[in-house]
Amino acid sequence: MGVGVLIWDHEGSVVATMSKHLPLPLGPLEAEGKAMDEAVTFAWDIGVRDVVFEIDSRIVFDAFRRTITPPIAVANLIDGIHHKLHSFRATCFLHVLRHCNNPAHSKTCQRN
Repeated sequence: MGVGVLIWDHEGSVVATMSKHLPLPLGPLEAEGKAMDEAVTFAWDIGVRDVVFEIDSRIVFDAFRRTITPPIAVANLIDGIHHKLHSFRATCFLHVLRHCNNPAHSKTCQRN
């Protein structure tokens, strides 16, 4: 499984990118959750404290907004990410269609 993360500034310029191969047998939902975990960690590590996260999985998006109870497959992961998010100054979640998230998916594909 590959994870791609792109960080833009408020003007839309790319600030940082990360691509990582994770040798884990994950299903689609678990992969989306793990990708978000990697994105949160990466943003923190490079010093970003005000963040807008774009998520293309409606289930993961709703779980982060706490409008649904997360499926058991990702519940612990999402709880752990919520704990990490308390360290940021400001966070926001946006649900985007997969084709709108192509830059991150392309970054993942470049690594594999």
